[in-house]
Amino acid sequence: MKYLKLIVPILALLLLLGCGQKATGNGGSDTVKVEASLQELMDGIYAAHPVEELSLVTTPLDLTQEYIPTGFLGLDSAEGVTEALASETMIGSQAYSLVLCRVADPAQTAQIAAKVHDGIDTRKWVCVEADDMQVAYCGDVIMLFMISSEYADLATSQDMVDAFSSALGQTATTVA
Repeated sequence: MKYLKLIVPILALLLLLGCGQKATGNGGSDTVKVEASLQELMDGIYAAHPVEELSLVTTPLDLTQEYIPTGFLGLDSAEGVTEALASETMIGSQAYSLVLCRVADPAQTAQIAAKVHDGIDTRKWVCVEADDMQVAYCGDVIMLFMISSEYADLATSQDMVDAFSSALGQTATTVA
């Protein structure tokens, strides 16, 4: 625990350097690439807002599997997405999903994030539904978080958007 207090500020500084500078193009879209890996961002999110009460497992997603883009990102295909990482409960009847993905072209991030927002199935679990969901992005990284409001004492979508922003070192943009 003592080392965590030291590691979190260092990680935040490194992430700040990765997303702190912006280049613009294609109508002013943010075209910077986030330097941090998806795993580093996931670790930063959970450092900023731990969710230790749920048994979570974080897994790299194989985007070549047909059901992955649809089931985890709400996308028809993985076109434009280069990698993805999901953190979900080991018990399938708990509506909780935190997914990070990296896009190939940062100028397309906002468009892909909107597709994720509109396409994700908040009832992807048997018998439960996530009724609190947000999609946020920065540079070439998109975060999807959805949870049942039954777990509001553990986390809300706003808590996780704030944690994502903290891990990035700057405010992420949310999809309306």
